[in-house]
Amino acid sequence: MRSMKWAGLLLLLVLELAACKPRIAHGDETKTDLAALLAKHRASASEFNTLLLKGKADFHDGVKNEDITFTYKICIAKDSLISANISKLGFPVANMLVDHDSVRMRLPMTKEGVLCDLDMLSTISGIPMDYKTLQDFLVGNGIAGENAKAVEPVRKPLVLTETTPMGQLSYTVGTDHGKLERLIVKDPNIARESTLEYEDFRKINGQWIPALMRLTTTSPETTRIELKHTDIEIDGENTSFSFRIPEGYQIKPCKGK
Repeated sequence: MRSMKWAGLLLLLVLELAACKPRIAHGDETKTDLAALLAKHRASASEFNTLLLKGKADFHDGVKNEDITFTYKICIAKDSLISANISKLGFPVANMLVDHDSVRMRLPMTKEGVLCDLDMLSTISGIPMDYKTLQDFLVGNGIAGENAKAVEPVRKPLVLTETTPMGQLSYTVGTDHGKLERLIVKDPNIARESTLEYEDFRKINGQWIPALMRLTTTSPETTRIELKHTDIEIDGENTSFSFRIPEGYQIKPCKGK
């Protein structure tokens, strides 16, 4: 596989539709059920100093009708760094480090390094995005805000909607744990629909963390990536953020720059 395709997969791995960050309106607080569900959702945000996610991913490229399986390791240092590593058949093929300003990638198979501004994540997603958004969506956090409204009548699970410049958002919150379960984004301008789903929630150190994440997009063919975490550690000892582009690597800018 081409080295830049692995770079793209790595970006997709950590993005997980992070650009589609919904904001929840306070709604009609006179409705006890809605107020309680929103409060539970706000309180469900994962808290950690470091978080480790390891597992196996399945990727389907609808354009090329190609299926790829790989293993990954994602380490998150709260409000600071995100590192991601991809391996295929036991061999490292791509590494990434994201901070508040930049995205750096190392492609060992072709001895290439790719350097990007953090803005490139917004370029890929099509809307402004920052580090916090990316971090929140890797752990299924939702952010309370001002724009989204509950679908009437209020039901369980709670469904919120929001109209944004990129299209219509539909946002489903689980009633058992208060976490984000599904986000659907419809962009009529380019006839694209994207769905981000979280499943298999596990309680770790008193917190609910989704062990399965699935992103499906249609533009123009269906593309899907599914992450199945086999290991989740909160504030463990196995996180690592070491990253270096060795001498002799060819340094390239982001694709399209």
